[in-house]
Parts: sequence; C-alpha cells; structure tokens
Amino acid sequence: MVLPTNVENVEIGESVILFPNPVRDVLQIQFTLFKNSPVFRLMDLQGRLLMEKALESTDNFIDLSALADGIYLYQIMEAGQVVSRGKILKSAQ
Repeated sequence: MVLPTNVENVEIGESVILFPNPVRDVLQIQFTLFKNSPVFRLMDLQGRLLMEKALESTDNFIDLSALADGIYLYQIMEAGQVVSRGKILKSAQ
C-alpha cells in the first residue's frame, strides 16, 4: 500500500518533518522556526482525538506502539492554529 505523506506547511518558513512513515512504534517529529511551543494532535479517520502532546524541543519522539495498525490523521498546532497536517500509516511491518 502506498500512502502519500505530504506535509502541508501553512505558514512560509516553518518546517515539520515526521518519520518514519509508515511507523512501527515510535514517530519522530522535527521542526524549526516556531515562535510558541507547538502541539501534536493525532486523530482517527472519524476525527476523534486520540492523542495530544506538547512538542517541547525541536526533536521529539512519540510512542505509537499502543495504536492499532491503520491510517491516522495528525495536526501540528501553534497558538491555536493548524500549521501542518497530514496522514500517518501505523504498521507492524
């Protein structure tokens, strides 16, 4: 299965990298140029919020090992605004 993993950066100059994608257990999130502490939000395909975590450094690790395999949606929020969004594929392989 091929899943597009484009990261849509809403504001110019912000850079967010999520990897690996597909992810087995731990997702790494790297970012630069945020003025406030961003927040990572993970939702299922019905839009239900599954996780919300403050990103406290420019290199973050999110444990997704408890999630079932499947497709999830993410948002990176800063000051109440979505600055990045995309899809994450969770796979045991």
